[in-house]
Amino acid sequence: MADRVKHQYSKLTEVENEVANLTSSLALLSSNQQALNDRFTEMLGELKADLESRITNLTQYHYKLMCKPVLSCEAGWHLFLSNCYKFSTNKASWQTARSYCSGQSALLLILGKDSREWDFIVQRAGLSSESYWIGLTDAITGQWRWVDGTPYTMNSRHPMGTRRTK
Repeated sequence: MADRVKHQYSKLTEVENEVANLTSSLALLSSNQQALNDRFTEMLGELKADLESRITNLTQYHYKLMCKPVLSCEAGWHLFLSNCYKFSTNKASWQTARSYCSGQSALLLILGKDSREWDFIVQRAGLSSESYWIGLTDAITGQWRWVDGTPYTMNSRHPMGTRRTK
C-alpha cells in the first residue's frame, strides 16, 4: 500500500509540475499576445493617421487646383474652363518640365475625359510646330499613369500619338 501511495504522490507531483509549467506558458503567451495587440493597435493608429493626413492633403490639393474657379491667368498662361494652361517653348527634358510645373504650383498636363479640353489642347498645340510634354509616365510603376497617379485609359476618341506630344 505504501508503494501505491508513493506512486500516486509521484504522479500528483508530476501533474502539479505540468500544471505549473502550463500556467507559466499560458501567462507568457498572454503577455506576448497583449504585446502584439498593443503593437497592432499602435500600427493601426499610425496607418489611420497617415491615411487621414493623405486624404486631407489630397482634398486640399484638389480644392486648390480644381474647385476654386480661376478668373484670370498670369502672363503667358491661357485660361480655359477655369484652368490655366502654359504652352512653353523652352526645350527641356520631361523631368525638368515636371519640376518647372511643380515650381509653378502646377502639374504637367493631365487630360481627362472632357472633349472640350482635348479640343482646346489640340487646337492650341496645333498652332505651333513645337512638341509639348504632358503628364503621362510609365517610369514609376511600369504602367502608364498621369503624374497625379491616375491610371491612363486608352480612349479611341482621343488617342495619344496622333500628334507628336511630349
